[in-house]
Formats: sequence, structure tokens, C-alpha cells
Amino acid sequence: MTAASMLLATAAVRRSILAEVSDERDRQNAKWGGVPGIDRRDDHTYAAVLTEEVGEACKAWLERDVAALREELVQTAAVAVAWIEELDNGGSLPRPEVPA
Repeated sequence: MTAASMLLATAAVRRSILAEVSDERDRQNAKWGGVPGIDRRDDHTYAAVLTEEVGEACKAWLERDVAALREELVQTAAVAVAWIEELDNGGSLPRPEVPA
């Protein structure tokens, strides 16, 4: 296999992985609803969920469960993408003050 063909193969694998992450984002949106940063603006939740997903990935790694590890990594990537979507959709704007 030439270097050029290896790069093409790697790019194809990456596209496939990113498609899985996108599918997972669609599943998350169907489950939780709303558009991050527009209907949902809750960076504290994203931090907690992302940390939880990383923990699940680490647990699968420690257990040497490659299938579970891969699944958890896709979910972790999808949560990271959701948080980026929230920021890009206005979620990084200051929150309005809540009257006491």
C-alpha cells in the first residue's frame, strides 16, 4: 500500500467515524430534544455529561472491553460536539440575571 492510498484509507475511516458521531448526535437530539444553545443553554449539564461519558470510556478501557470502549468514545465525541453546538448557537452569551 502506498502512502497516498494509506492517507485515502485513513480519510475514509475518519469520515465513517464522524458519520457515527453525527448519528449519535441525532439520537441524542431525538432523546433530549431542542437545539443546543437555542432551546437548551446549560453548559453545566454538558460538563457533567461529558465527564460521565469519559468515565464510562475509561471503565471500558480498564475492563479491556474494546466494543464498549468504542461505543463510549463515540458517545463522548457526540457530547463534545453538542457542547460546541451550544457555544456556537449562542450558548456562550451571558445568561440573563434571575431576580431573587
